[in-house]
Amino acid sequence: MLKFILPAAKLAAKLVVLNLLLQPTLSIAETFSVIAYQNANPPYNIKGANEYHHSGIFVDMFNRISELTGDEFLFYRYPVSRALFEFDRGRVDIEPGVNEIWRQQRKVPGLYSIEYARSTEVVLFNPGKRVSVRQPADLGGMTVGVVRGYSYPMYNQAFTQGLIRRVDNVSEHYLLEQLHANRYDQIFIGYRTALYYMKTQPKYRHFEVGDVVSQVSSKIRVHPKNAHLLPRLNDALEQMILSGDIQRIYDKYKP
Repeated sequence: MLKFILPAAKLAAKLVVLNLLLQPTLSIAETFSVIAYQNANPPYNIKGANEYHHSGIFVDMFNRISELTGDEFLFYRYPVSRALFEFDRGRVDIEPGVNEIWRQQRKVPGLYSIEYARSTEVVLFNPGKRVSVRQPADLGGMTVGVVRGYSYPMYNQAFTQGLIRRVDNVSEHYLLEQLHANRYDQIFIGYRTALYYMKTQPKYRHFEVGDVVSQVSSKIRVHPKNAHLLPRLNDALEQMILSGDIQRIYDKYKP
């Protein structure tokens, strides 16, 4: 199990007075574990020069949250399906960048922060294979690559009934590799992630971006044992939204 720790911001101590003014009921700082999907999912989590140094939207977000709340956040790397199991068991505290409809069937659905952004998933095609996708029937009889553990509510019934053949993989990176190798003609993938890979790796630039298959609010999922964290987490997110911090973080990694 790989672990990397977001370094505590040196400015945190200097912000104590400001935080007390903004958050009169500031709690004693704690340490929480955060899920980071293995093999990364840029631009949300980007591998660095070595396995203990990462960057990306989630890293920057929790660095800023740490400054505002005084809490420390430790990132633990798991494949998606294992991460969900660890959350159910209460061995990790936080899963960032998810929506409650994705996790409603889990043993422990969790508690959710306020919305801080939007998440868009698209169909990505090999050249010449693009079709209009407005409903599950448009992909009837086809094979679609997805990340194991990801949920697509509009398409789940079609997957279950075999109308669309779902093939699971461990990460977006491997989905792109298999699409590139013509293992299948289309995949479901996060729009920002697709654009990031297409910009940074020329071999993926020929892929065709298709229609949106899911668009939901992005939130932070918290294990119920840490319900006391939600008020200050929401306070921090609200400050980050109002101050433009969230927008600046997303713009920093804009493809």
